[in-house]
Amino acid sequence: VRDWNFLFVTVDTLRYDHTGFGGYLQRSNRDTTPNLDRLVDKSISFDFANAPSAGTMASVPAMLVSKFFHSGVALHEHVNRGSPPILTEENTLLSELVKEAGLTTGAILTHPWFTGWGMSQGFDSFDNSLGKKLDPFGTTSRAVTDKAIAWIAERGHSRWFLWAHYFDPHGRYVEHPGERSFGSTEEDLYDGEIAFTDKQLG
Repeated sequence: VRDWNFLFVTVDTLRYDHTGFGGYLQRSNRDTTPNLDRLVDKSISFDFANAPSAGTMASVPAMLVSKFFHSGVALHEHVNRGSPPILTEENTLLSELVKEAGLTTGAILTHPWFTGWGMSQGFDSFDNSLGKKLDPFGTTSRAVTDKAIAWIAERGHSRWFLWAHYFDPHGRYVEHPGERSFGSTEEDLYDGEIAFTDKQLG
């Protein structure tokens, strides 16, 4: 049995039907995800899956806890207005399971909600500096990749689990000067955000 490292990548608001592996290249002739497409070609890929919710607030905790958000994830009763309900410590997160298996655990995140949301359990390092303050027109994909590469390099030969959360395809959509552009409509800019994030993933 091989000892594996685990890179858990989440891309906020990435539509399956706007990816090459989701058929978008054939439908639109837009190559938005060449790097992800290459990964999918040599991976197990699920072409039918349901998100627990249309929003980050329910989908991300459900992935980390492996339970339905509205019926399985344990939440604090009190919620601050404008913030998501906080996960209680009784939840067992993916990070806790891999830490128990002897892996060093880390997270590189990009949204204010991730701080104080109750998702830091089991993480040896939990870096949400890129999400300290939400900038709707800012971009973070390049910085996430730079931080991830540095974090992995620091681990040396130790086994690790890293969660890297990319946020740029989440509105507001902006152009990336010098990068691939599909036009100026909202959909064009959205596809550009996907392509920019895919480049950083590559």
